Amino acid sequence: MQLQINQSIPRTLLYTAYDYSPIGNIREQLTNFDEFSVISKPTWQLISLSTHHADAAQLVNLIGADRELSRQFMQLAASSLYQQSHSVDNLNKVITEVFGFEFSISFALHLTLHRTFKSNCPSVIGDRSLMIQALMSVELMRRLSQALPMIIRPHPREIYLTALLHNIGYALFDYKFKDEFLYLNQLIEKNPNLTIINIEQFAFNIDHGLLGTWLMRLLHLPSAVTNVIYHHHNPNYRGAHYVLNQLTFLNDCLLGQIGIGDAQNQNCPETLYRALHLIPELGDKLLEEIKPHFSTVEALVEKFGL
Repeated sequence: MQLQINQSIPRTLLYTAYDYSPIGNIREQLTNFDEFSVISKPTWQLISLSTHHADAAQLVNLIGADRELSRQFMQLAASSLYQQSHSVDNLNKVITEVFGFEFSISFALHLTLHRTFKSNCPSVIGDRSLMIQALMSVELMRRLSQALPMIIRPHPREIYLTALLHNIGYALFDYKFKDEFLYLNQLIEKNPNLTIINIEQFAFNIDHGLLGTWLMRLLHLPSAVTNVIYHHHNPNYRGAHYVLNQLTFLNDCLLGQIGIGDAQNQNCPETLYRALHLIPELGDKLLEEIKPHFSTVEALVEKFGL
C-alpha cells in the first residue's frame, strides 16, 4: 500500500525551496561528514572508560571535571525519581550508591552526545521531547526487563544505553540536515495520524535509525545498541539482540499511548508480549506506575536547559 501524505504542503515545492534533492543526498552528505571534529572530548573519554573496564573512581573524576555534567547528575539524584531519604550532595555517592556505575556511564554519554548535537526544534522529535522520552524509557524499560525471564534478560548497560540513545538519530538529523529536518517536522505536523518512521522513509528513503546506527558505529558502541537503534521500529526483527529490540519496541509503543515519543501511532502486536513471556496487562500496569514521573521528568529537562 502506498503511503498517503497530506499534500497541503506541496512536497515538490518544498524540495525546490530548500534546493534539496531527496535521492541519495543525505547518504552522500553523511559519508563526507567531518565526524571526528565534532565529537567532544568528554564523549571519547567516556567511551574509553566503558571499553577498558574502568572503575567508579575514574568515572567520578571525569564527570566531576565537567561542571554541566555534574550539575545534571546532582539534579537527577535530587529528584523524586530516586526518592532519597536525605539530600545527596556528593557526586561520588550519587554515582556509586544512587545511580550505580552502569547507569551513570550511560547517562553521561547520553548527555554529552545531546550537548554536541543539541536541537532547538520544539517538536515531538526535538531535543526536549527526546530527553523526556529517554528518561521515561529508562524507568519503563528497567521495569519491563525485570519481568523478563532471567535467561533472556539483557545486560543492564545495554538496557540503559538503548533506552537513552535509541532515538539519537533525530539529534544528528537536525544537526547535520537542518532543512530536511524542518521539512520532516512540517510533514509530521500535517500528518498527525501517520507513524513518523513511515513519513521519514517516504520523504527521504532513510530514517533516524540509520543515522543513529552510523553514529554508534563511529563511536564503537556495543553491537547490541547499534543493532537496536537500526531495527527498533521493527517488531519482527529476529537477528542478534532481538530481545532488546523487542523490549525497546514495546517501551516506545507504551509511551506512545500517553503521548510521549515518536511511536504515538505505532501498534503493538500481542505476539510481541508472548515472545517476551509477558502479558499486555503487565505493560498497562507498569505504564500506570511511571505516569506520575512525567511531571518530574518535564521539570528536570527544564533544569537541564532544554
